[in-house]
Amino acid sequence: MKNNVTRMKILLITNAPFLKAGNQSLRRTIFFLNELGVDFELWLLGDSSTKYGIPLNIHVKRLQCRFFSFLKSISVLFSSRLKKIRIAHIKSPKSKAQTKREMQDFPPISKTIPIRNEKDYIEWFVHIPWVLLYSLKVLLRTVINWRKVKEFDIIWGYERGGVVPALLLSKFFKKTLVTSFQGTVLFDYLKTYGVAGTLLRQPLDFLTSKIRAKLIVITDDGTNGLEAFVKLDHDANNILFLPNGVSLPELREVLKAVDCREEENEVLKFVVSKRLTTFARIERSVLLASELVRMGFTDFKLFIIGDGPEYNKLKALVERNDIERQVVLLGALPYEETMKYISCCDMVWSFCDSSNLTNTVQDALAIGKCVLTLNDGSLEGFLKLSPGIDRSKILLVSLENFLEEATTKIIIWKQDYLDKKDKGKKGAYLIENVWTWEKRAKEIYKRLEELVCKDTVSGKSKGDLSVTH
Repeated sequence: MKNNVTRMKILLITNAPFLKAGNQSLRRTIFFLNELGVDFELWLLGDSSTKYGIPLNIHVKRLQCRFFSFLKSISVLFSSRLKKIRIAHIKSPKSKAQTKREMQDFPPISKTIPIRNEKDYIEWFVHIPWVLLYSLKVLLRTVINWRKVKEFDIIWGYERGGVVPALLLSKFFKKTLVTSFQGTVLFDYLKTYGVAGTLLRQPLDFLTSKIRAKLIVITDDGTNGLEAFVKLDHDANNILFLPNGVSLPELREVLKAVDCREEENEVLKFVVSKRLTTFARIERSVLLASELVRMGFTDFKLFIIGDGPEYNKLKALVERNDIERQVVLLGALPYEETMKYISCCDMVWSFCDSSNLTNTVQDALAIGKCVLTLNDGSLEGFLKLSPGIDRSKILLVSLENFLEEATTKIIIWKQDYLDKKDKGKKGAYLIENVWTWEKRAKEIYKRLEELVCKDTVSGKSKGDLSVTH
């Protein structure tokens, strides 16, 4: 950690949760920037958990209100109902491509869940008031503690719940505003419905994404965030568009600690690791496993790591297809334990609707694992920054003939893979020339440093500020 005379001071406001087994982008961004020379104070809105992943030297304040939590509960209830209605709209009659293996709770595996066509009254009457009320709460708090806020060099609004209160504070105290988004849903909406139609259907995402900031950090997760923000008339020079990374030290420790030799003679192991939400489309993996069993390929285990609202439906789907011997739902696991499964597996699967550039896929590729995923282009940003990754280990399938293509590629892959395994070429190994969290943090830090230096010269910040080098 850098300990020069003066470190950069940032107030970060967010409603994004710190999870035990997820949201690595938020945790690692704060951790590595702190190591580089940034002192953070975090203001967490609503029910954001602070139990996991926050360095002890970072001060955390929680702003909660029971009434606001009640509004959030209402929004979750109605959002869940709307999702079921939207899925029902794309159901098609039973056909050869959609047999009894697919439950009525899931859309056809060869189709993506369509973007919302109806106006989102929940966001207009619940989410937006939630953000505005919390913004006022934040503003009142800072008026009382104004001396503390004036010490910060930058006000950072992280994700849509934190952007508006950060904007108000930056205006009120004349501080530099930075915003961050972990991907976006807006690209397809803007392409399909235009600006006005997107505002009606995704008002909170649209309005918060329109807010101008000196720096906008967008995660390149395959959701076309850069194109979306340029369409919203942002200056591309103010946008830092970067994928998440991998942690080589952590991966190195995992590979040292894990011994997969005792499992070498067992069945092939496939892993899916993702929060079990509607758009993660985990049922595609379950149905692919069912199709493999139907074709006589039974010597495998599919480990599904993650928890979420789809858990019970997926468990029922596994039981209905009578594949409990092949498919194991492990629930949520800590990162280190998840990586043990990945390091000892033979292939990682990912068939999400919106993007398949997940942290699991990135970590798997960084230790030389094979990946089976959709041909949606979402991995390109990460791969361009990771020339050491062997692209031949990435098997791509289309949605149009998903089951047929996926089963064919697995069967062809299996023979070649087992041949290499017999020749001693199987096993996890660390790829050094890959995009890392440290590299990502350094790019962000450079831009933050430039902003602070500019404000120092123009007199907007403390006159004697000297950021660390």
